[in-house]
Amino acid sequence: MPLRTMKALLATSLFLLAAGPLDDIALELSVEAGTKLTKTFTSNLELELEGIDITFTVGGEEHEVESPDVSMTIRESESLTFTDEYLVVDGGRATKLQRHFDELTEQSGRDFTDPDGEDESEEEEGESDLEGQTVILTWDGDAEEWSAAFAEVSSDGDTDLIGEIEDHADLVEFLPEGKVEVGAEWQVPVLAFSHLSSPSGELHLNTPSELEEPEDEAYEAQFEENLAGEITAKLVSVEEGVATIELTLELATHVELEGESEEVGEDMEMESVRAMSFEFELEGALVWNIDAGHAVSLQVGGDVKFVSTQTQSADQGGESLEIVQAQRFSGTLQLAAEFE
Repeated sequence: MPLRTMKALLATSLFLLAAGPLDDIALELSVEAGTKLTKTFTSNLELELEGIDITFTVGGEEHEVESPDVSMTIRESESLTFTDEYLVVDGGRATKLQRHFDELTEQSGRDFTDPDGEDESEEEEGESDLEGQTVILTWDGDAEEWSAAFAEVSSDGDTDLIGEIEDHADLVEFLPEGKVEVGAEWQVPVLAFSHLSSPSGELHLNTPSELEEPEDEAYEAQFEENLAGEITAKLVSVEEGVATIELTLELATHVELEGESEEVGEDMEMESVRAMSFEFELEGALVWNIDAGHAVSLQVGGDVKFVSTQTQSADQGGESLEIVQAQRFSGTLQLAAEFE
């Protein structure tokens, strides 16, 4: 090999060492102002009743009740499609964008078999008045919150519908801080799961039964506040400007809601509390277009455990009564996002 060639190679090698590893990759939102992306988020949950545990306690003495011979399957699915136009992007985050809600749908179903062997099935579809509307979302850095207003094309919309809308639809929370190499791992904030399962915040997508018995407002707040566990991300490959990030989610949360008191007999009032606990073990991958500066897709899925416990208690004449019924479910959850 000619000496001048060896010197050139050596100089090139020294330059590369000084410039840093070739594998260092920046994963960030870097779309240009005016970029439009249509985003579709889907979720599919299916739960099957494993068993019912019932106990009642009278005067401090606990008694078990034989569980009823029933079966139940619960199904819930959502599909949310909206088109975002990025108006301002700053520091790897969107700070102002226009969002048009193309399609918002929900389906829920329940199959139930009672102790007598009688089958019952229910199917419902949900909708939102936000479908077809367009909003402007603006980030307030001082208050650290989003504000929403209807765009001129949707100026006749109901402002009550947009009070809890947020951006949270870029998947940037799954990305690392700073540059990383292939093989690098990092921890993702647990709230990224909540934002993935409820992109854009409260969209008022309800079935008829949910409208008749609206969920306690404390439910969503407690679900997020009590969310704990780990989300681990790992950059596994970069090919032709596209990064693939493996995701592992091991999470749990719980919610406790107080029901209304109910009079039972003379001088006896029954108080009710419903507690719900969730466990998630999911895995999947996020695909990120480095050159375009935005997500391509995300898919995660796996096992779910859910326990709903109803506790009713009363006191009469100094003697306490408590009835506890716990329904144990297990099943699967699939979450996906597609960007075009």
